[in-house]
Amino acid sequence: QRRGTWGKIRDQGSKMSVQDRPATVADYLVNTYQFESRAVVLDVSSTNTDDGVKTILLDRTIFHPQGGGQPSDTGFIRSSDGSTVFAVESLKAEKSGHIFHIGKFIEGETFIAEQEVCLQIDRQLRETYARLHSAGHLLDVAMTRCGFSLKPGKGCHFPEGAYVEYIGSIQDLDKDAVIQRLQAECNALIQAGSSVAVQTVSHAEAGSILPEVPDYLPADRPVRIVSLISDDPAGVCPCGGTHVQDVKQIDRIRITKIQKKGKNTRISYSLD
Repeated sequence: QRRGTWGKIRDQGSKMSVQDRPATVADYLVNTYQFESRAVVLDVSSTNTDDGVKTILLDRTIFHPQGGGQPSDTGFIRSSDGSTVFAVESLKAEKSGHIFHIGKFIEGETFIAEQEVCLQIDRQLRETYARLHSAGHLLDVAMTRCGFSLKPGKGCHFPEGAYVEYIGSIQDLDKDAVIQRLQAECNALIQAGSSVAVQTVSHAEAGSILPEVPDYLPADRPVRIVSLISDDPAGVCPCGGTHVQDVKQIDRIRITKIQKKGKNTRISYSLD
């Protein structure tokens, strides 16, 4: 992430007049496996740096911005004739609902407002991120089924260093034995398979679906709910990430480490 660059981008907000534009339609929330699409350019903005980094605002996007423990997608935005190509290196989602594509033009010079463009995300990375994110949710189910009633806190679903941190500790237990139990339960769930269901409901409706509605969810916005294992509340949670269509697509999980982090328990994992 270009944290310093983004600060300079934000300084030009008056030029972008973001508040006057509709929120970006997040097509990635509808279909994880849509790797190509079309969109309309709303704005192209330069930064105050000399490295050629620019930001592009579109009316809609299939690119998932970093958030919820999941990395940003990468890929390309091309003009219809292919003469102009923008390499998307990262994304930034604003609370306003606007999603900015950050990167550089590698062919041609720029796009113009109202120009239709072609979007293409890195398919291999998208599928990997979806598998990793779903694997983190599956670990929640395995924890419950193995008798550990710890609530999941934060998670990281990056290819390097994926983990879920649970509130509370697992005490006086053989960590190697716990690792084996959790890994066996995760992979049994994968082998059995289950269709992953995604629905978007009102905040009020979410209360009848989720075991507990998190305080951080705004009451005036809809809630996207992912159900990983049918009829198992441990696999139901609010989430804005990309996920597999069936848990079988996770393929296989390896639990790599259990460690104490303050008062919490961090369980690290990877995919085989």
